[in-house]
Amino acid sequence: MSASDGALDGLGLRALFARAIEAIVVTTDEGAIVDANPAAHALLGPAANLAAALGVPWPQLIAPGRRELAVSVGGSPLVVELEAAGGVVPDRYVFFLRDVTRTKQLEAELARTTERCRVLFQAAPIPKFVYRQRDRRIVEANDRSASLFGLPVEAMIGRTAEELGVVFEGPVLAEYRRQLSELGAVRDLPVTLRDVHGTRRDVLVTTVPLALDGEPCWLSAMIDVTEQRALEQRVLNAQKLDAIGRLAGGIAHDFNNVLAVIRGFADVALEEITRDSPAADDLRQILAAVERGGALTTRLLTFGRRQRQRLAVIDARELVASLEPMLRRSLGPHARLVTRRGGPARVHADPAQLEQVVLNLVVNARDALPAGGTVHLETSTRVRNDRAWFVVEVRDDGVGMDAQTRARALEPFFTTKANRPGLGLAMVYGIVTQSGGEVDVQSTPSEGTTVTVWLPQTDAPIDVPIDDDGAAPELRGHETVLVVEDDDSVRHLVRTVLRRAGYFVIEAMNAGDAIMACERHEGEIDLVVSDVEMPWLRGPELVTRLRALRPNLAVLFMTGYAADDVVERSTVPPLAKPFSAQALLTRVRSALAAPREAT
Repeated sequence: MSASDGALDGLGLRALFARAIEAIVVTTDEGAIVDANPAAHALLGPAANLAAALGVPWPQLIAPGRRELAVSVGGSPLVVELEAAGGVVPDRYVFFLRDVTRTKQLEAELARTTERCRVLFQAAPIPKFVYRQRDRRIVEANDRSASLFGLPVEAMIGRTAEELGVVFEGPVLAEYRRQLSELGAVRDLPVTLRDVHGTRRDVLVTTVPLALDGEPCWLSAMIDVTEQRALEQRVLNAQKLDAIGRLAGGIAHDFNNVLAVIRGFADVALEEITRDSPAADDLRQILAAVERGGALTTRLLTFGRRQRQRLAVIDARELVASLEPMLRRSLGPHARLVTRRGGPARVHADPAQLEQVVLNLVVNARDALPAGGTVHLETSTRVRNDRAWFVVEVRDDGVGMDAQTRARALEPFFTTKANRPGLGLAMVYGIVTQSGGEVDVQSTPSEGTTVTVWLPQTDAPIDVPIDDDGAAPELRGHETVLVVEDDDSVRHLVRTVLRRAGYFVIEAMNAGDAIMACERHEGEIDLVVSDVEMPWLRGPELVTRLRALRPNLAVLFMTGYAADDVVERSTVPPLAKPFSAQALLTRVRSALAAPREAT
């Protein structure tokens, strides 16, 4: 770079020229450098010609206006801001240059960072939006928030949530603003949000302060937990129904014991009087009442999933279709049945109980149509969670239920109808869940109710359940029978019936007494008649111990519950309480005649 030619000296600008922060270069009209300040020396180094030093054609350098140029100085790429001024110095060009390379790098990095933040903001899997603190107007929003609010992003910008019609329900809005004011942030506040379409969503709201372009703002993130809350509620309802079912099953078991005693001794009394005795009709009324009580406990046991099932692989679609004539009659003249059938589906279920499920659902739908209407019955096959299901859907356009009523719809004895026991849907729930299925109830007041039953399909071939209730023609006997029952009244009944029929009876009120009786009795014990559920030791476990002492012991179980797998595999089906004297004697003869099981 050449020495100064003194062109600036006469103008009194030398001191200012030397101290300038910007690089200043004076050239001839051909680009030869005739003067340069220290900043120019630092930028360009030793250079004789400005165009050559920057690697830029001379005409481009002298173009008017301030502009940025990508140049190369000493082999290093730079970005310079340049402005050429002609006429300031006679016959010379004065160039003002500033190295903006670092500035451009920082701007590019800022742009990349901003773009990353924008992408992350938009790609966030949860709704996020930013609104100003001073007027609560939304300035940024991602697509997920638009989906939650029910509006496109463009419609949200510049408006408040209130203007959009998106509100927090209940007093939670005041709590939200209190936390912002007092705590400076909100963390995971549970809120029910209503969007512009009136749809309610359960969300967790987190809001933190944020400065956007120098403007104080709030950044809000919302996690939609509607499905999670619904699942939690389903689990709670299932747990509640399971607890109610256990209670109902326990009550039914104890009530069955009472009914067994009443029925048994009423049978005994009927045998001791003549058919034309005035007491005979009274005893028959007692037996009829026992039958009604037995039907009630059967429903309770079904709800509690403790009712014995006669399972078979059946074509569920055909079973439901075969019920249509009866269902149409049950609806009466004011309701119409519309059916739609899907494909065939095999399920492992009790056919009679499945018929009861469909009948209960259709009758419930009919009762929801006081002014008449339509009941839709639809069967289909669906795949959910990688599993094939047979689905029965019963839908009505009747009065519907509110949320509180719907939450209790599956409970036993809960009903909205006068003179009804409230066991219809409870039985449906018990039967379906005992079969490994699920029940879903959806209802809206004044719009109707839809009950959906899901039953798992099976690949097993269709079969027919076997009726194993045979009756022996001769009911009397002389064998020795060990009766094990913890309920004194039931044990007394069994002893009375068996002794009247000629049997020798040994009584035991628990497992310990039964084991001791087997050890001490010197003669044969041909049969043990045992309750299934007893304190200390259950009936099946007791039989295992007794057969260790007497391998040829025949077995007959009595139960007020459903028979479990061990009892179900017994040679003779268990005797369900309440039972008649004849049923007890018939089953005793069957047990004595059956082949002995291996232990």
